[in-house]
Amino acid sequence: MKLTPEILKALQEAINYYGNTSQFAKQVGIAHSTVLFWLSGKTSNISGHIWSSRVRKELHRFMNPPAEPRSTVQSSEIREEPSTFLKVATREDLKVPVTNFSQLINFDSTMESPVTFSIRKLEGYAFFGNEPDNNSFAVMLDTEDAYPALPPWTRLLISGGEYAKDGDVVLCKLRNPLGVYLCRYTRDDENISLYPLNPALKSMSWSSLENADKVAWMYPVEEISIDLAANRWEDRKNTTVNS
Repeated sequence: MKLTPEILKALQEAINYYGNTSQFAKQVGIAHSTVLFWLSGKTSNISGHIWSSRVRKELHRFMNPPAEPRSTVQSSEIREEPSTFLKVATREDLKVPVTNFSQLINFDSTMESPVTFSIRKLEGYAFFGNEPDNNSFAVMLDTEDAYPALPPWTRLLISGGEYAKDGDVVLCKLRNPLGVYLCRYTRDDENISLYPLNPALKSMSWSSLENADKVAWMYPVEEISIDLAANRWEDRKNTTVNS
């Protein structure tokens, strides 16, 4: 959802209502820094998932309802002026650039954004149930042995403009052990843990003070999309089905 002047005004009124940005962020369950990025203009959109599930209901009472259509009479015709309060997203707005999982080991977040990298290493475009924003990109699992619980060509919608929160599934690149991982992320004060979705990999824990040496980049996964028509699970090698 684009941060329009109306939304920014409602956001500021909501922050004033709750006392400060920290209290508002706590109320909606997002990072304090995310709210600051919205207010400063560093982020021009609110992630579709965060907008629909957390922010919209909090800002609703601070937003003016759309104006009633006004009727004008010209040449014996009655025409209604449409409301411009909401912009209807087109299919072009909803597509997300896709890159292969195997390419991500080469992504350096200090040199370019993940969206720019995805477009440079483009494998096509994907559509998801959640509405993406300008920082969203998609990853396709192009290696069969990386995550055996998910079939090849599974697509992940990644929020490249958000920080991971306790309990999120994240896509991350670690420096030690070097590699790109799909994990469940937890945080208890300064203690951080990652639980890989691949059961063959061990869990990892460290202090947040070691982040600079441990984590190259980390982004929350918003949605996982599996094309069942293109994935015949029963044809996969070494796959067993428990009844």
